[in-house]
Amino acid sequence: PNYTQLLKPKTCELFRTNFTKGMNEDRSFAFQLASTEGSTAGTKMSPESFGHNGFTGTSLWIDPTKERVFVLLTNRTHNHPLPFVNINSVRRDFHDIAIDRLDEDI
Repeated sequence: PNYTQLLKPKTCELFRTNFTKGMNEDRSFAFQLASTEGSTAGTKMSPESFGHNGFTGTSLWIDPTKERVFVLLTNRTHNHPLPFVNINSVRRDFHDIAIDRLDEDI
C-alpha cells in the first residue's frame, strides 16, 4: 500500500522492547506487551503486539506482525460504573473475537 510512515523504525522498536523483564508485567516504552500473562490483548495476538488501556474501558492494541490495529471505545464510567463487569475480560474477548473474524476472511 501507499502510505506515509510517521515514526522511525527505531522508535517503533521501543514499543516492542520489554524494559521490565523479570517483573510482574512486560512493559515497553509506554505500552503493555502481549507477552504479559493475562494481558488485555487476549490469547490470539502475536507475541510482538503492544497496547494500552484507558480508565473508561478503552483499549488500543497493535499487532505489528499481522499489521493489525484494534481499538475498543467504551464509556463504562458514564453516570456510574457498571456493576459486576470485569472490563479486562471484555477487552480480551473483544480482541479474540475480532482476530477470529479477521482470520476467517483470509
